[in-house]
Amino acid sequence: MRASDLQHLCTSPAAGEKGACRFYIWGVAETAATGAAVASDNAHFIQAKPIICLPAEVGAADMEALIKLKLGEDLVVYPADREMPAISFVIATLFHRYACGKPN
Repeated sequence: MRASDLQHLCTSPAAGEKGACRFYIWGVAETAATGAAVASDNAHFIQAKPIICLPAEVGAADMEALIKLKLGEDLVVYPADREMPAISFVIATLFHRYACGKPN
């Protein structure tokens, strides 16, 4: 999925697409916040350190609002970013706001 695809989902009037937007963002955030299991050599898995530390009071609606705002701002100024992977956009945005060790 590209950033422009995610923006389409997040700005759609259709309830199903809005739900897909929220769950996509939530899934990416949860993966980054818990540390993704990654294959180290085809036989073993290691647990990566989380890069995003979400405060307990931040929920899916908060993350969705942040991503929608940043998509709107970024894609106007940097139209080429429409082609970047949506996962990269979401992780970069959440990392900028909620990086582990950074005061919120």
